[in-house]
Amino acid sequence: MAITITLLKVNNAVVRTKLVDSDILPAPLNDTTLLDPTGANPIVDGEWFKWSSDGETVERALDVVADQQANADPCWMCITGAGRSDTQVLGRIDLIYSGGFEVDTLLFDGAGTYAVGDELVVGNVTIQAMEKAGLKNRLHANDLKVGYVTKAPVDNNDKLRAKCVAF
Repeated sequence: MAITITLLKVNNAVVRTKLVDSDILPAPLNDTTLLDPTGANPIVDGEWFKWSSDGETVERALDVVADQQANADPCWMCITGAGRSDTQVLGRIDLIYSGGFEVDTLLFDGAGTYAVGDELVVGNVTIQAMEKAGLKNRLHANDLKVGYVTKAPVDNNDKLRAKCVAF
């Protein structure tokens, strides 16, 4: 049974693996304005997050590929989009925090080319003129691999299917 997560009438990410409660971490967000679906660049399901410098909250994993050249930042995929009243009240998002999972996602670098087995990292991607943290091809050995391609977008209705790992 697949879990479908929807925001703004678009399925940004469909987790194809059965998850259990112990796989999910409700993490406090460092900028709760991102939970407002009417904001300029709201959180969407399928985005990737890392721990903030305060070590107590999470933030979008933007520029993480550049960061990883010196020091790898583990990242986790969000399965909570903006607009949910529970996330807005609590200021938390749900992250897949342990185990492996397979996902069909729209949050990937559309300029990249993907083939089954290609290694993936988290990096900046542009989706509908908004900068998000999504999946990209792994280009450097120092980059922290978060998964690999299991089905290319051309064979999967323009969604990238990836087997990912949560650290």
